[in-house]
Amino acid sequence: MAFLRDYYFGDPDGEKEAITRVDFLDFYYNTESLIESINTQGKYLILGAKGSGKTFLAQCYKSKYFNHTRTIDIIPYKDVNIEELNHLKATSDPQSEYKPFWEWTCLSLLCKVIVTSPDTTIPEYSDIIAFVSSNRWSRELLAAKVIEEADKVSAGISSHGFSVGSETQRKYQKGLFFEYLQDLRSKVINYLVQSSVTHEIIFDNLDDRFSIENKNHKAWITSFITAIDDLNIQFISVGAKAKVIGLIRSDIIKRVNAPNLNRVISSSAVEVEWGESEDSQSPLVKLIIHKAKKSVREFSGLEDQAILLRIFSGSTEAVDKLINYILERTQLRPRDVVQFLNVAKKGHETMIKYEFR
Repeated sequence: MAFLRDYYFGDPDGEKEAITRVDFLDFYYNTESLIESINTQGKYLILGAKGSGKTFLAQCYKSKYFNHTRTIDIIPYKDVNIEELNHLKATSDPQSEYKPFWEWTCLSLLCKVIVTSPDTTIPEYSDIIAFVSSNRWSRELLAAKVIEEADKVSAGISSHGFSVGSETQRKYQKGLFFEYLQDLRSKVINYLVQSSVTHEIIFDNLDDRFSIENKNHKAWITSFITAIDDLNIQFISVGAKAKVIGLIRSDIIKRVNAPNLNRVISSSAVEVEWGESEDSQSPLVKLIIHKAKKSVREFSGLEDQAILLRIFSGSTEAVDKLINYILERTQLRPRDVVQFLNVAKKGHETMIKYEFR
C-alpha cells in the first residue's frame, strides 16, 4: 500500500532537482520525445511558456548525452555579461552591433570548455589556451583595442565577452573586437573540426536578461537568435563538433514578432508544450502517472486509470473533477502542478490518497 509520502512528483526548481536527485532523469516525463528532438542536428532553440520545464529539459538532455566524447555545459544567465551591450554605441541598426557581441560570447565560452578536455595535438589548441589564459589571442587582439581607458588599467577579453579590471573610471568606445571576430571564429572552428570531442553550450534563463522594460530588448533577442543560428549553420556546414543552444520563453518570442526570425524558429526550435486540455487527457496527467509509477514499484503493471484511482480519492467522475481543479489552478504548467501536489501532501503524508474537499 502506498502513502502520499511515497510519491515523488519532483521539485518546482528543475536545476535544483538535477543537483539533488541522482535519479532525476528517470522521473522526467519525456513528452513528445523532447530530449531526442534536441539531439537532432539543426535543433538549437528550446521554446516554452514560463514554468513549462525548459530548464529541467536541458538538465535531462545533458544527463542523457554527456560522456567522455561529448561535453555539455549549461550557462546560467548570471554568467552572461549582457550589460556590456549597453555600452555599445547606438546606431540605426542596434542588431548590427549586438549580433557580433553574441558571436564573440559564444566562441569565448567554447574556448573555455575546450580547455577542460583538450586535444593538445591540434595546432589551434595553443592559441586557444593562450586566449583563455591571458584573455587575448595575440598582440593583434589586445583588449586595449576594444576599450579606451581613461587611465592605465588591467584589460582583457573575458570568457563572457569583453571586460576590463580597473580602479579607475572605464570609458567605452565602439567594440573594435568586431574586427577580430573572424580570427576568433576561424581558430575555434578549425579546432572543432579536428577534435574528437563534441562541445555544446546551453544558455539558460535568458528570459531574466531580456527584460521587456529595456528599450533594446527586441534587438537583444533577435541578435542572439540570429547569432547562434549563424554559428550552428557554420558548425554543421564544415563538420565542426559543436552546438550552441538557447532557452527562451515562447511568449517573449511572440512579443518580438520579428518576421526574420520565423525561418529560424520554424526549422530550428523545439517547443515545450502541454496542450490546452484540462481533463484526464492532458499530457500533464501522463506526467503525474509517470512520476507515480517511478515512485511506487507496484504501479508499474497498472493501467493509467487504475493508477489515478490509487492516487486520488473517489469515483472516476470525482477523480476527473479533481484533475480539472488542479490543472485549472496551475495554468497547465508542470512546475505549478508539481508544487500543487507537493503542498497538498504536506501534513498529510500518511494519507493513502489525495482527497477533494
